[in-house]
Amino acid sequence: MKYWIVIVLLTFSFIACKKQTEKLRLTDVTAYYPMSVGKVFIYRMDSTRLINFTNFVTAYYLVKDSVAGRYVDILGDTSYTVFRYITDTLASQPYQYSETHSIVYGSSTVEYIDGNNARFIPLANPLSFNTTWSGNIYLDSAHQRITDNTSYLGWNYQYTSINQPYTVLDSTYQNTITVLQVADSSLGDFEIHKINSKTYSTEVYAKGVGLIEKNIIDYFFQPEIDTPVYKAGYYEDGCFGVKLRLVSYK
Repeated sequence: MKYWIVIVLLTFSFIACKKQTEKLRLTDVTAYYPMSVGKVFIYRMDSTRLINFTNFVTAYYLVKDSVAGRYVDILGDTSYTVFRYITDTLASQPYQYSETHSIVYGSSTVEYIDGNNARFIPLANPLSFNTTWSGNIYLDSAHQRITDNTSYLGWNYQYTSINQPYTVLDSTYQNTITVLQVADSSLGDFEIHKINSKTYSTEVYAKGVGLIEKNIIDYFFQPEIDTPVYKAGYYEDGCFGVKLRLVSYK
């Protein structure tokens, strides 16, 4: 009798775990990118750029994304129009218009069309560690390059964290997912005697909130050569980094 009870308990435990896993995987990813007209998101943006081929400088901004409209596109998908504005981190100056982008709910994806009409797929169903997808598959030849040395081609998106807490600035979000878009690096540390590159891009979304963090960097380092100017090596023009972190939303 005792063994029978143990078997029954183990069976129910297995069924419960299976249902919990299935429920997690069947979660619609739109829950992590909820859109509605009137929503406003404020982000802190750290923008790093290269100067003089050797030094990096970082500028800091506040970015405001305002969901301005909702429509059904020619494919029958629900789309949202988002106006982006930018100002300094103290908001001492009025927000200035920056760009218009769109969020599109596809049949099994959430898609992002940026201000240059480049279309990305930041989220895809099912929500599972086994799910991978070509997030840049829609890019045409005009939008495929980030810099002269780096391309969007071949990026294989995947979920690396599901239903985990994540802290951004002073706020902790209890239910988040992390999408690794690319993590390509020739070497861990830059060495002046070798060509080095690093391209890394990731995004974090909170359930019921949306995008809470985006981080992308792209560096390409040329080794030292025997000239007075570049003897110690240098970074290729166009190297950059951008980090976007959610400050508030309503």
